[in-house]
Amino acid sequence: MAEGNPFDEAIERKWSNTWLIYGNHIRFASAMGCGGDYGVFANGRYYLSETIMEMFDWLRLRKRLNQKSKAISENKIENLSISAIRDIY
Repeated sequence: MAEGNPFDEAIERKWSNTWLIYGNHIRFASAMGCGGDYGVFANGRYYLSETIMEMFDWLRLRKRLNQKSKAISENKIENLSISAIRDIY
């Protein structure tokens, strides 16, 4: 692990905010019986699932970009088929 702040990247901040903020709202709604609408829509499960999907998309894009840069750095881009290039992009 590198020295420095463990939350210096945007995705790390998004992860911590997701669980601190949305998780707390969901817990409050469950514990206090505030009703389903509060637990789902008032910074609840809807926003939690939306943020998790955004982070998953970010991770998938990051993996594709790493594959692309690895293929370029190994000069294997010429040997790839058209379908493999489409998968990378």
